[in-house]
Amino acid sequence: MSPDYFTRLFKAATGKSPHQFIIDARVSKARQLLERGNISISEAAYEVGFVDQSHLTRQFKRAFGLPPRAFLCSR
Repeated sequence: MSPDYFTRLFKAATGKSPHQFIIDARVSKARQLLERGNISISEAAYEVGFVDQSHLTRQFKRAFGLPPRAFLCSR
């Protein structure tokens, strides 16, 4: 199976590209970690596989509409 064919099948099945699917899974896991309250944003970013906190912050804001710090304050 070629990578292009796999990507088309994956997107047809999930509605997302494999890359976006992984990013969304990482952001969701980071949210769970932050909700527990015993981990910093940078530690959560590292735990779920983001290179740095700013990458997590950009993706978190795209997924949930507000950055992680504002999310924690609103809880």
